[in-house]
Amino acid sequence: MDQLKQAALSFKKLLNQEYDFIIGRKGVKREFRITFVESDFHHLCGLHKLIDISQVQKKDRTKVFEEILSDDIKMETIQKSAFYSEMADRLEALPHLEKMLDSNDLIFRYCSRKNPWSRIEADFLLEGMILEKRTFLFVSGITEIKSCVSFFPFDKTDFSTNQERYTLLEKRKKDIGSKIITLLFDRNSNKKPDKANHP
Repeated sequence: MDQLKQAALSFKKLLNQEYDFIIGRKGVKREFRITFVESDFHHLCGLHKLIDISQVQKKDRTKVFEEILSDDIKMETIQKSAFYSEMADRLEALPHLEKMLDSNDLIFRYCSRKNPWSRIEADFLLEGMILEKRTFLFVSGITEIKSCVSFFPFDKTDFSTNQERYTLLEKRKKDIGSKIITLLFDRNSNKKPDKANHP
């Protein structure tokens, strides 16, 4: 299967998932939820990097996602870009995002002022391992409901440096369709992720 479509199909699965986090620092608890929408795929996959491919830049992001799933936009299209190498590592990592979210326990309150050279604005930074590489996921939202704003493997910059690390207290995953909730982590019972299934 086309690598781009494989990434889109894996992300499509996440559209039916929600992750609830309870975190703590210095005796103060915070809660937030991560949800997913079709338009998130564009940035997480790195398609915004391909400024010379009009087919992915001039259309609505949700429409681009749909066209990837319907084979109207394929790997051969995006590989023509002079900037493809700038997104290749994100494309490779994205099919493993769900597995990372199921297993990660490193969470930071993200302060963009501590990384003034970056344009990323986010509330939290989640760190996990994908294909044996440290990988960062940034989430943001004006309420406790957060969406994904950026995602990439570690390269030269450690975005967690000087950020406030929180302790993960509890994490749950909900399947929106079936309403089944899976407890992925509970600090009180020392529970580690073991119920989520992946191919």
